[in-house]
Amino acid sequence: MQNPDRGDTPGPWQCVGSATLELAAPVVARWAPGGSVVEALDPHRCRLTIGGWSWAGVAGLFITFDTTLTDVQPALLRAELARIGTRLRRLDP
Repeated sequence: MQNPDRGDTPGPWQCVGSATLELAAPVVARWAPGGSVVEALDPHRCRLTIGGWSWAGVAGLFITFDTTLTDVQPALLRAELARIGTRLRRLDP
């Protein structure tokens, strides 16, 4: 699991999204679930493609990596991440 080039292809989920993570590919590959694809972009960034049954579930998987997300695709995933952020900002400190 620590090898980013582990031969996975995106799983057959109804919701599949991707994003660039500010983490090294071997770190992401170690914790990404099966059926995910990790592409090294440089020594400190990678692109993760991951799927789930809902956009909220896919967003939650990305959130577990606790890092900056850029180039998030598709728009439905971006919208779900924004919705979750709005909901979390409403929490009492």
